[in-house]
Amino acid sequence: MNGLRYPDFFVVGAPKCGTTSAADYLRQQSSIFIPRRKEPNYYCGDLPVPRRIESRDTYLKQFAAAPAGSILGEASSLYLYSKIAIRDAFKDNPRAKFIALVRNPMDMVYSWHRQLVLGFVETETNFETAWSLQHERRAAAGSFNPLLLYGEVCKLSPQIARFYETIPAQNRLVMVFDDIIENPLRECRALMNFLGIAFDEAIVWPHSNPRKTFAYWGLAKFLVKPPFPLNYLRTGIRRTLDHFPNAPRHFTLRLLSRTEPSTPITDGTRQMLAEYFEDDVWKLGSILNRDFSAWLR
Repeated sequence: MNGLRYPDFFVVGAPKCGTTSAADYLRQQSSIFIPRRKEPNYYCGDLPVPRRIESRDTYLKQFAAAPAGSILGEASSLYLYSKIAIRDAFKDNPRAKFIALVRNPMDMVYSWHRQLVLGFVETETNFETAWSLQHERRAAAGSFNPLLLYGEVCKLSPQIARFYETIPAQNRLVMVFDDIIENPLRECRALMNFLGIAFDEAIVWPHSNPRKTFAYWGLAKFLVKPPFPLNYLRTGIRRTLDHFPNAPRHFTLRLLSRTEPSTPITDGTRQMLAEYFEDDVWKLGSILNRDFSAWLR
């Protein structure tokens, strides 16, 4: 038992850039312990993240089963977008290392919309319509959900700039999704070197989190967002069940889901997104000293 010990490293996102694959790859290393529960999001106190672990004790108990001497890690893909998560995680463990992943924002934003639809956070299933609603949603009376601001979630240059300002160079690593696809062995070796762990060629980078849909949308929605008054009853039950890595709700949702082929973005939508993200892509390239102009073609 490790007791109340904070993680030694964090995979901080961005969403739909390979965070799940990175966690699954690292979980295969014998010296690393990553909780089975995905995305605790403990440090995302400024974002309305569903099923976020809010209690410090509950968060630290996620690591209680780690063998003695293990390197502890966790992966939450919205830490990079959060304005406070990485700062607060670094305060809790100033020796921790942080791994960020970036991707072409035009591919990222399309996948992010799909994830929010599957999580019943987004009610508009058509991507182009959901994109057009951003300004209206921000201007609406009352609070708005910043996770639905697709442009801001997927503008990576300000997030990486904040990451660089917060975390010293020796404690941070940025991985590019394209590089992992092109040469996974090289990128895995670089990741292991960053964490100070021996590289094992036999452990391969997995393809995790493929595009999914639900076979029974009504039942899936009932499990994720039950109607009143069952939603209040679910809150108490969920807090108990979420202590277990494979709570019945998560298991049932996995049974209901199935993979489906990706639907390509139309040329018109891609051109619109290229114009929107052009300045951000150039800024990101400047920060990372990379040429990402191919993303805009």
